[in-house]
Amino acid sequence: MSNHHCCCGCIHVRLGANIIAVLTLLPIIVVIVSFILQGRWVECGGFIAGEIVLIIICSLIFVADKKENYLFYLPYLIVKGIAIALILAVSIFLWAMGSSTPEFYKQNKSKEEVQVWTFSVAGFLLLIALFYIWWWSVVYKAYKYMQNVVKPTRIIVNA
Repeated sequence: MSNHHCCCGCIHVRLGANIIAVLTLLPIIVVIVSFILQGRWVECGGFIAGEIVLIIICSLIFVADKKENYLFYLPYLIVKGIAIALILAVSIFLWAMGSSTPEFYKQNKSKEEVQVWTFSVAGFLLLIALFYIWWWSVVYKAYKYMQNVVKPTRIIVNA
């Protein structure tokens, strides 16, 4: 099995990266369309602008594959890496809050209720982080494949 395959060796990393881009784009597009159809696009303008930036970043994965240029993978890898770090930080914070359960955190709930809710959310976030790490690793493998095997023409920057 080649190092350039993912999903238990079933598909090539270039195709895997494209599938991940589609899986990332679909919910983003659904959210944007639902906001527009509900007439909430004005109040959620900043959120929609951020989602449009994510659409552009995910679309660069297709450009990287089409142009055979590894540099187009970098925006996705950077943004997803930041997202993974933030999700892990929030998960650790929730775990700490659930373990200590300070008085201000309870808000008229029992300690057990707060802990169950907090640990459930932290566990769900860890699950999301695992998926993101897997997706990040597939796109990173595509990046390395494109960089080392395909060897695109060098980009010349005029000074």
